[in-house]
Amino acid sequence: MNKRRIIKNALSFEFRDSSNAKWWLENETFVPVAESTTDVVRDIRHNVIPSHVKILKRTIFGQTERKSVFSINIPKGSESSFVVKVFYLVHLTHKLNYRLYGLGEAANSIEAGRRGICTSRVYGCGHMYNALGLVEASVIIFEHLSNAATVSKLMSYRAGDERVKVFMQTIPLFVNLYKAGCHHIDVNSSAVMLSEYDVNPRVFLVDFHHAKFYSKPSTEILMFEAGYFARSCSNFVSTKIVDEWLDNILTAIGIKSSSEIRKMRHRFNYYLESDLSRKWRKILRPHQKAFFR
Repeated sequence: MNKRRIIKNALSFEFRDSSNAKWWLENETFVPVAESTTDVVRDIRHNVIPSHVKILKRTIFGQTERKSVFSINIPKGSESSFVVKVFYLVHLTHKLNYRLYGLGEAANSIEAGRRGICTSRVYGCGHMYNALGLVEASVIIFEHLSNAATVSKLMSYRAGDERVKVFMQTIPLFVNLYKAGCHHIDVNSSAVMLSEYDVNPRVFLVDFHHAKFYSKPSTEILMFEAGYFARSCSNFVSTKIVDEWLDNILTAIGIKSSSEIRKMRHRFNYYLESDLSRKWRKILRPHQKAFFR
């Protein structure tokens, strides 16, 4: 299913607000959230931060803002807080390829959830236009995972066995990624989140902007995702714990023969020790190992 169809199926309510921003929403009850989001995005561009907004992340190149993530408090039924991600499309090439940004990540996040990966629910996505009718900002409204914390944060203030416990609790995520045929490209300790206060914490993955989905599982992609994640946690857990964690993942996906385990370890260790650029991570394919010897 292509990304536009994914968006239209999941976010079937189309709406244009008073500023001519175009929105695809889960239903009409999200109209006030979309309208408020439009106002906040324009305020942030002018360095005005409203009191009901908390900036979570801003990406600025030189003097130009490229991306921002913020939480916004808007009472709506049982929910009062949402997370908004904004891509500011500065250059003409970005404006002309606007579908690669907010719409693309929203579709990927929806598809991830459909394939059994726990992630933040998408409530809406939209485009804001400039005076020439070109898209100047691409926006996504997400569920706020307010009871979850990133693995990097949890590791930073826990010690010893508690860090090991957090690390081991991520195993189901990698099994689900494998089963879903998902190549996320950036599964690191800041993109993986655990529901902090649950007896059996759920494991969430966010930031699906560059993700790809395949029709079949791939052990090569899994070893890359696992190695990349373990590398981001290397300051917090020992090599012995990482080996045990990997063994559990391999067992969970049905790899038990000694020869297959050795093969998987070889691939995992390659990715664990490699600092691959985003360019290389994006071109990795399920059976394309020739680039990565």
